[in-house]
Amino acid sequence: MFYSPAVIFTALYLILSNYFSGRGEARLVMRSNLLGLLLTLVLCPWLVGAYHLKGAAISAILTYFVLSSSLIVRFFRTSQ
Repeated sequence: MFYSPAVIFTALYLILSNYFSGRGEARLVMRSNLLGLLLTLVLCPWLVGAYHLKGAAISAILTYFVLSSSLIVRFFRTSQ
């Protein structure tokens, strides 16, 4: 139950990343994935060490929130 926001952000991220890949902007998706990797590498050791299983869930929630937010911003910038 604690992990459910990450599932929502993941679904949103997948929809938007497929949208941008279909438009030929695969480089944008790749950079977004790199951002997610770096954020996960920073957050996981710190949060898992401090909060164990809940720390892993918090790390995933924050990572997917940042990823989906970055693609949402890009989507609204390009659609105007």
